[in-house]
Amino acid sequence: MKSGAIVLLLGLLAVWAQLPPTAAQMRPGACPIIRGPGICVERCQGDNSCPPGRKCCSNGCGHVCMTPVTRLRGRPGVCPRPTGFGICVELCSSDAECRRRQKCCSNGCGHVCTTVM
Repeated sequence: MKSGAIVLLLGLLAVWAQLPPTAAQMRPGACPIIRGPGICVERCQGDNSCPPGRKCCSNGCGHVCMTPVTRLRGRPGVCPRPTGFGICVELCSSDAECRRRQKCCSNGCGHVCTTVM
């Protein structure tokens, strides 16, 4: 019984650690796509806590300052601004992976194909 509670606690801590920082993301560019888990540290609390030219991004577990990337040759339209906490999964890395009238957009933590107007 105790091992089940420990596994549950560790799972909840892993989800909590992947939540985006509370401060708004304000700098241009997108966070790099993360492939796999990173170290579970919180080294930033939003773009403003990073040096100029860097963004506060999820590293797969915690948040660190990273050099943003720009998505070239994306589809027309604007991604909606994430509301609340998104699921920390990477279901796409470019608009080309999405259906027509969809873009690869941030959901607040990961990236998912999203319908745009």
